[in-house]
Amino acid sequence: IEMREFHAREEALDSEGYRAISKASVLALVLGLLSLLAPIFPAFWIFPVLGLLVALVALFQMNRAETNLVGRGLAVTGLLMALLFGSMGLARHYAHRAIINSQAEEFGTRWFGLLLEGSTLTAHQLVMDPKQRVSSDVILSEQYENDVQLQDTLTKFTSEELIQAVLANKDQVTFTLVDNLGHTRDRQTITIRQMYHVTFQEDGATRIVPLELNISCQFDKTSSQTYWTITDYREVSQVDNG
Repeated sequence: IEMREFHAREEALDSEGYRAISKASVLALVLGLLSLLAPIFPAFWIFPVLGLLVALVALFQMNRAETNLVGRGLAVTGLLMALLFGSMGLARHYAHRAIINSQAEEFGTRWFGLLLEGSTLTAHQLVMDPKQRVSSDVILSEQYENDVQLQDTLTKFTSEELIQAVLANKDQVTFTLVDNLGHTRDRQTITIRQMYHVTFQEDGATRIVPLELNISCQFDKTSSQTYWTITDYREVSQVDNG
């Protein structure tokens, strides 16, 4: 009887010593390590998402009474790494988005301010491609006087109905940011879409023009500089309040 009990204990120890490692827990750890990439770029968010799901599956499998798997520590480690770096990725993304929105708002406010000040040439420069703008060490008015192409593009700019209305009623116009409509990214360029209300005070009446403003933020690798540009502005609809 004693020999049988001894062999039974030996068999139990052997069976415990050779318990299989959960493949899901190993995969969860690998995905947890890959989650280190999540703060770098949103496309890598897939790793913490998959890591979280696989880790939960691994823990569920090991909690079942009929399974004889080990690897709980690997699954928990993968789970914690997925949560940590996934959260860091989300935080970094939305913090960067908030900074870009704030800088775009400052740039848009500057452009509107130039129009209201009557600094039409400078405002016109900000809607041009950065590579075609006049150098800062050149007198802007003289450059426009001597450059026919600049004069043509300026004439087109000031002949637009909205620009004409703003320039003609500078003392009776205000601009208000209503909403950030979103971002799009193309290589080194981010385009921010914003909605403004342009309010005209005319003969005791208030006229509000909803204006969609597209502002691009372009990073130039050659000069390591960031250039902001008003790439588009269009009236969305018109609301009249008496």
